[in-house]
Amino acid sequence: MDEGIAQTRELGAALGPYHPLIINNTDKLKDISGLDEVSYHMSGTEAVMQAVRLAHYHTGKKRTVVFCGAYHGWWDGVQPGIGNPRKVHDVYTLKEMSNDTLRVLKTRKDIACVLVNPLQALNPNGGSSSDSMLIASDRSAHFDKEAYTVWLKALREICTKKNIVMIMDEVFLGFRLAKGGAQEYFGVQADMVTYGKTLGGGLPVGVVCGKAELMKRYKEHKPTDICFARGTFNA
Repeated sequence: MDEGIAQTRELGAALGPYHPLIINNTDKLKDISGLDEVSYHMSGTEAVMQAVRLAHYHTGKKRTVVFCGAYHGWWDGVQPGIGNPRKVHDVYTLKEMSNDTLRVLKTRKDIACVLVNPLQALNPNGGSSSDSMLIASDRSAHFDKEAYTVWLKALREICTKKNIVMIMDEVFLGFRLAKGGAQEYFGVQADMVTYGKTLGGGLPVGVVCGKAELMKRYKEHKPTDICFARGTFNA
């Protein structure tokens, strides 16, 4: 018997088998996202935390970029402004759909990842709806799919050239736009995608889908250099 198979069976006997639905769901998520691997977490915020952490770990760079008005969960690592009592020095908040932003991304060498919340296509650089915002009748939204598609593709091109991890945060939007979410709708493939409560029909869940080289929790040349993703419901 192959040694690897024997070890797997021993592990299964010790811990108990996973339900077949987990494999089924994982295969579906890989198909939907167009990415290689999947990890499960407790919430959308935790999924974003894991994606950003892995981006920093594998690129060796220390800065994260978010866009004005976008929300990516309550973690202070992506919330540098109102609502976070800690001063954050490793997050740049830039203007979406701006040539100045593209210039910054082209010239800086310390940016590990860019977070995109495609819900902002309705209201670029405006505050997203939340429990801390009063929604009045004068609030309006304008959606220009063509312009936002051009923006995302320009962003994708620069991220590829500069080794910046492009993270599509679809925790809120989920699969409302298309089966493949915003990636399919706008025709842009991200390096990592996060999903949340929309995936669980409102139940608490977080998912990261990513390229295999970004989902590794260790480095090939330094096997003891580990990036943990631990917890009772992290897998």
